[in-house]
Amino acid sequence: MTFSLQDPTRGIPVLEAGVSQLVSKLPFLGGNLIWTTHPDSTKVTGEIHPPIEATWNTYPMLKVKYHAGKYKSMSYGRGQCDVISYDHLYREEFLPLPFEIVLAETSPVLRFQANVLEDGIILCASFHHNVIDGKGMQTVMEALAACCRNLTNVQQNELPTDPISEAVCRRRLSAAASPTLDAFVVRRGKNCPIPTAPEQGLQAPITRLLVLSGEKVIQLKRMCNAFVQNEARGEVRSSEVNRPTPALSSNDIISALMWLCVRRSQVRSDPRVLERVKSTFSFPADARMIIPQDLRSTYIGNCVVSATVESPFSIEDGIKSSSATVSAPDEINLSLIVSLALTIRSKFKSMDRKHVRNFISSIGTGNHAMLTAGNADFALSNLRHMGFYELNFGPVIGRLASIDMPDPRMKNQAWVLPDRHPGHNGRSPWEIRITLDPMVMECSLHYAKAFGEASVEATDTDAVHWVASSTKLVTTVAVMQCVERGLLDLDADIANVLPEWENPRILTGFDENDNPTFRPATKPITLRRMLTHSSGMAYFFMDPLMTRYYELQGKPPVLQTLFQFQFLLFEPGERWMYSPGIDWAGRAVERVTSMKFGEYLQRYVFDVVSVKDATFHLDQREDLRARKVKAWVRTDQGLEEEKNPLFQDPIAEDFGGGGLYTTVNEMLKICHGILTEKLLRPETVKEMFQPQLENVLGLDQPHDYSLASRNAIWNAVPNDVLVDFGIGGLVNTSRLPGRREAHSLTWSGKPNCYWWIDIKKGVAGVYLSQLLPTGDQSAIELLNEFERWVYSHLDDLEGLAKQSVDISSR
Repeated sequence: MTFSLQDPTRGIPVLEAGVSQLVSKLPFLGGNLIWTTHPDSTKVTGEIHPPIEATWNTYPMLKVKYHAGKYKSMSYGRGQCDVISYDHLYREEFLPLPFEIVLAETSPVLRFQANVLEDGIILCASFHHNVIDGKGMQTVMEALAACCRNLTNVQQNELPTDPISEAVCRRRLSAAASPTLDAFVVRRGKNCPIPTAPEQGLQAPITRLLVLSGEKVIQLKRMCNAFVQNEARGEVRSSEVNRPTPALSSNDIISALMWLCVRRSQVRSDPRVLERVKSTFSFPADARMIIPQDLRSTYIGNCVVSATVESPFSIEDGIKSSSATVSAPDEINLSLIVSLALTIRSKFKSMDRKHVRNFISSIGTGNHAMLTAGNADFALSNLRHMGFYELNFGPVIGRLASIDMPDPRMKNQAWVLPDRHPGHNGRSPWEIRITLDPMVMECSLHYAKAFGEASVEATDTDAVHWVASSTKLVTTVAVMQCVERGLLDLDADIANVLPEWENPRILTGFDENDNPTFRPATKPITLRRMLTHSSGMAYFFMDPLMTRYYELQGKPPVLQTLFQFQFLLFEPGERWMYSPGIDWAGRAVERVTSMKFGEYLQRYVFDVVSVKDATFHLDQREDLRARKVKAWVRTDQGLEEEKNPLFQDPIAEDFGGGGLYTTVNEMLKICHGILTEKLLRPETVKEMFQPQLENVLGLDQPHDYSLASRNAIWNAVPNDVLVDFGIGGLVNTSRLPGRREAHSLTWSGKPNCYWWIDIKKGVAGVYLSQLLPTGDQSAIELLNEFERWVYSHLDDLEGLAKQSVDISSR
């Protein structure tokens, strides 16, 4: 729970006084849950005992901790280095209790920690879910708000509950069981089958915040209910929709939509999921609403009654019509959503007093057949109706700025967070906190589109392209990983790794016999300069001197020139000129890792983000060769098929500057791995998107280049926008209205392949084609339209964190 404060330190005395009063009025909140074994049975049960001094001293009711940085923007964008991100907040330094406390014989019921930042306070609460549930925490926070408003003498009747009312509700719950329980307790840990602490490593579950348009949710609900009504009238033929049916709620629709999307993503990440016939979904219900005559709405205790349903159709049927679009669902997808929503609605309506009684009895008797939430394929809990944002903590602290539950331990779980703007007739955005395996998460949130004229060639998003110089992005990732591991140094003389570049020479011209003349360079070649095309190296077509040297050498095969032309055209750092520096950087990775470059990429890049269709060698992947799209040339007469291969095949080297074959979806995974910081550390990613050039000469006069060359270098960045070069791509230094933010990266590949990554918006775009000549104006115009379309639709996705979108064309 975050409070935005101009002077956060003023809020601490208020919280200290408020928490003190809270415990004095509701003392059981400061107690300990103690697990004991009954002498007449082996049953382990929990009871709340008053805190002992040792526990109280070790775990005070409120801890205060000061942190550097700010909280702002943490929910809706990538956290910068000085911003605390909710996605990574679930760490012990921010929490009042250690993770392993849940395994102890004695566990505090509730504790708070006030994390003081430069612009506010993040108040983290750790509570034992065997004792308190989400609705109970709302009551606790309502009571705390009252205590903060009246710091010296809050009255019991100002609080939403009291100890006597709590005891009455507990007795009624116990009496509801059959047979009656000695105490309303649960077996230790059985109803919360989650890890004690978050898992670590690249494959550990991750948590993200989704924000969906409230208007779109309402629109989808109307479509679903209309579908049901039409089915009832026989206007829609569907064997999966039963009638008559009740009206579907927004919660039914969101639950069904998330269930379907997550299950499809699980299948994409691991096809073995199809071995199971049906999918299961779990959701909690509130016993306070089911038996209101027994339970007050403000009862703090755990009243979660879980239910699990099975999909009415097979998993395979659920993915057949899978389409990744942001447009309205077609009739098939709509019928799937409706079918799942009706299943959820039917189960919810069946949860009556008898269901609650059986559920409580199953807890007491140790029969956990009903407690299956942890075994479901996906679970969703809806807290949207809880009024956290309406709470007023007094003149100093005010109201909540944000509330979140970024718990990465509960895999395949989502929480609909409280409504920020209650009373807007459901039109306010739906915030959904979701935790998934990284492979599932990356399969869940992207848009892919492929197109090609039917008269020419059909194209699909799994079509294989030679991505040419777009390979440089992948190579840059590998190089920066080696920098992170201390194997390479961005600013050291690269001759330490590549002795070929010891004492480099600069080409100055030719003598009367056409022999080249050189002078020694005065500055070293560094990895940073190689990655930013400012090392002094250059492709032979970038400069007349270089072109003449190439011609005098008999025009050798282009690939030979990359490593044979071991001289410079200018002093390192003096200017920008497109070069084979990244090809050499890939070779540096080979030297320091003693691995072939392709082998390194497979192990440390591709496997990390589940890239399966990428290779330097089509002769080793005939399945990819079979999916390789044709190449085309635009002439005055139109498009003509290019019969000659665009790139040498087969080939011995792993060319990091331009040798990769892959698909648009696989390139998207690389971009997504950068955005989500799965491939590189946050500080490394930030560095890549910063201007790096010592001198922008070479990028300061776009019109010095031909139109095709401008398009290949600037891509979709207008020529009047000042640019620099980052580590891995061109950087626009100012925002492009209606499009990417400032300090986005972009680059291209010879057959009109393009990509961009907007780190501030969390958007990546990939455009692949196999069209010559490079820098095609029609391709650039289409790329521009694609980018504008993407950003115009971000409003529909409203702040969706770490989004990625891609497009593939012929």
